[in-house]
Amino acid sequence: MKIIVHYGSKVHEVCRELQQKVIDQVEHLTGVSIQAVNVFVDGITSEPNYAKA
Repeated sequence: MKIIVHYGSKVHEVCRELQQKVIDQVEHLTGVSIQAVNVFVDGITSEPNYAKA
């Protein structure tokens, strides 16, 4: 999964929280145990409403 974080964010915390949320949801919806979720920081933005298509 690739993400873009806001400048000033604690990147490690953002990635950990995202990993846990993805794991929780996939396991809840499918019943499949997830071993890992890879998160790649693709960039940093200072724009508050940045959305990448």
